[in-house]
Amino acid sequence: MLAVGSGLISTYSPTTPLKTWVAYQILLGFGRGIGMQMPIIALQHFLPEKDISVGTSFIMFGHTMGGAVFLSIAQTIFVSGLRALVPVYSPGTDPETVIQIQVQVHQAAGGELLAASGGVLMAISKSISRVFYMTAGAGVGAFVFALGIGWRDIRKTKLEHERGLIGEGGGDATSGG
Repeated sequence: MLAVGSGLISTYSPTTPLKTWVAYQILLGFGRGIGMQMPIIALQHFLPEKDISVGTSFIMFGHTMGGAVFLSIAQTIFVSGLRALVPVYSPGTDPETVIQIQVQVHQAAGGELLAASGGVLMAISKSISRVFYMTAGAGVGAFVFALGIGWRDIRKTKLEHERGLIGEGGGDATSGG
């Protein structure tokens, strides 16, 4: 879902309707949410109880470090895309000026520049699409690696369910007796 959502978002253009934006973002968000939660659920099932906290720490570290690394890569892809695409879609516009102004797009000067040049807006749109190509590729890579882990049923069996409800002393585990 992450790869498909990212691939669909890479098709955005300045004229993409709002309903399309919303639908694609919901799909992408659902895929990312599953991708963030499933490793934690699997870890809690497969690791011994004493190692779950360490395993969860490693997963959180991976999420944080991965976000930092991929943010840097995405920024590089975006800026290099602007340098390549601004001369194509808006000849005569200096790409470095667009790169400096895109940080302040909502201020008056940046907004006027973008409104005056549909080509600059298209170059920005295409550069963002390149970033989502990267996220789609990362989603496919994560899917392939997840297939290498294998498939196991993590639902509790009837016996495990009964043991979880009845403590060792014969009483209900939730009431302590």
